[in-house]
Amino acid sequence: MTDEQKARKKELAKESYIRVKERDKDAFNARMLENQNRYALNNPDKIKESRAKHYEANKEIIAARKKAYRLANIDHVKELNKASRERHKAKRNAASREWNKSNAEKVKENMAIWKRDNKDKAQVHDQNKRARKRYNVGSKRLSSGLAKQLYIDQEGRCKYCKTEFIDNNYHIDHIMPLALGGAHADDNIQLLCAFCNLSKHDKHPVIYEKENNLFIWRKPVFNFIEGK
Repeated sequence: MTDEQKARKKELAKESYIRVKERDKDAFNARMLENQNRYALNNPDKIKESRAKHYEANKEIIAARKKAYRLANIDHVKELNKASRERHKAKRNAASREWNKSNAEKVKENMAIWKRDNKDKAQVHDQNKRARKRYNVGSKRLSSGLAKQLYIDQEGRCKYCKTEFIDNNYHIDHIMPLALGGAHADDNIQLLCAFCNLSKHDKHPVIYEKENNLFIWRKPVFNFIEGK
C-alpha cells in the first residue's frame, strides 16, 4: 500500500467516524464512555502513568486553572472543603493522633514556638484545655481572640487592682467560677493579675469584691446575689 493509499484510508476512516458520531451523538458518547471506563478498569497502571506524565508536562497550566477556578468559585470551594473535612473527620483525627504520637518531640517543639509567638491565644488555648479536663465543659470553647480583645477593653490592666500587665503576664479568670456553675463562655471572662486571680480562686465574684472593697460594674449576665 502506497503512502497515498494509506493517507486516503485514514481520511475515509475519519469521515466514517464523524458520520457515526453525528448520526446518534448520545449513543456514540455513551459507547465511548463505556469503552473508556472499561479500559481504565483493565489498565489502572497505564492510566496512572499517563496522568502523571500529563501533569508533569502541564503542571503550570493545571495550577493556573485550579487557582482561577478557586477564585471564581470561592463559596463553592469552601463548601466542598467543609464537606470533605466532615466526611473524613474520623480518619483525619486518627491520622493526626498517630502522627503526634510518632513525633512527640516535634509536636512539643512546635507548640513551644507557637505559644511564644501567640501568647494571648496560647492562654486561651490552655484555659480551654483545663476547662475540658477539670469541669467537663464538652465542646464549649473560648474564642481564640478573646484575650487580645479583653486586653484592649481593659486598657492593659487588671480588672480589679488596675495593675498594668507587662509582657502579657495576665491570668484568664472566669468571673463566675466554673466550680460554682459559671459558664465557660466569652461573656464570663475577665483578665486579672496573678495576685488577684490566685486570691479570688473559686470565690463568688460578689463575695470577693465585697471582701476587698471593690465595685465592678458589669452587664447583668448572671445572678450576682450573694450565695447564688
